[in-house]
Amino acid sequence: ILRAMTSLAQQPEGKFKGASEIAAELNMPANYLGKMLQLLARKGLLRSRKGKGGGFSLSRPAEKINLLEVIEAFNEGPLFGFCFWGDKKCPDKRHCSIHEKWKPVIEKTSELYRTTTIADIAESIKNE
Repeated sequence: ILRAMTSLAQQPEGKFKGASEIAAELNMPANYLGKMLQLLARKGLLRSRKGKGGGFSLSRPAEKINLLEVIEAFNEGPLFGFCFWGDKKCPDKRHCSIHEKWKPVIEKTSELYRTTTIADIAESIKNE
């Protein structure tokens, strides 16, 4: 999905690209990709347009869409608001035995996803 988002980020602003075209470019099943892109459109990360010249485009500039937003679009709730052992929330005051080791991992990973944008990924792919 991130590859599809970076493909859309490389489009001129306001230009739409079809799911089939993106799927062919990325060697992915078009039906699967289309459903994932529709979900991202429902979550407000993409715009969709039907018909000739339609498809998908980013809903806002790639610099304004971070990885955490994209990843959380596919989750029921916050990505990092859970305990290592599977509880809904592991409170700081009463926590599991691995909490002190797990918390810094969550914080670092969350920060990485929050500060990395689709534009960052698109730029790194362009420079490869």
